[in-house]
Amino acid sequence: MFKIRIFLTTVLFLLLSKTTSYAFLAETFVPLVHMVDSIDPESNAAQDSLIIPKIIYEESTPSGFFNTWVLTPKAVQDSTISAFFKKISKDDPKQEIGLFLVPKNEVNLQSLRPDERKEALDIEMVNFFEVFGYYPKTVSATSFDAVSLQYLQTHYSVLGAV
Repeated sequence: MFKIRIFLTTVLFLLLSKTTSYAFLAETFVPLVHMVDSIDPESNAAQDSLIIPKIIYEESTPSGFFNTWVLTPKAVQDSTISAFFKKISKDDPKQEIGLFLVPKNEVNLQSLRPDERKEALDIEMVNFFEVFGYYPKTVSATSFDAVSLQYLQTHYSVLGAV
């Protein structure tokens, strides 16, 4: 009897409640973030770097999911990959292209002095700009430090870091 009373009270409360509850605000969205790298054709000639991104794009487009694609510097410089992402970001406003920051010699950003970090970030951001014609609003890295994040936000108007 006690269990039935609790159940009925809960149902009654939910039915009479006048407020709508959301996990997020109605205008909030959660993008899916995907890293894209270029596969070296000499080491793996049978695989195309765009197989998985194309599948993800085709599957997520009908559902209306927002996608953020963070491209490594190698992927940005790969003309086939950059052409694909230029096209989908132009055709579909729910596709955002970001940058995965890998400084020269693939060292961690924190292993560089602050001035070296800023120089490494400038190089990667300029390379992205030369290919896409704009600076990315989202960046990604293995780890970030406060100096790098503040520099990216103030100099390049970066809005998100993953």
